Amino acid sequence: MRGSLSHGQLMIEAVYENTKDGSYGAVCRFDGGNGPRDIMLCDDTLVGKLTIRAWGFALAEDNVLEFTKRNCPAGG
Repeated sequence: MRGSLSHGQLMIEAVYENTKDGSYGAVCRFDGGNGPRDIMLCDDTLVGKLTIRAWGFALAEDNVLEFTKRNCPAGG
């Protein structure tokens, strides 16, 4: 799927106690040709493994943090 990300509404860094690594989560606008929509995404390094959730979430820090820690653990 091709598209573009813009309008970063919320971005967090999940910090873990027993490691120096972290992971990142955000809510952004994605426009992939079917009209723009907000998506939640996370990545443990910002350069590789990427997880996206396109519906069923609220724009809140605790939701993004839980999603990030569950789907993109540091180093993982």
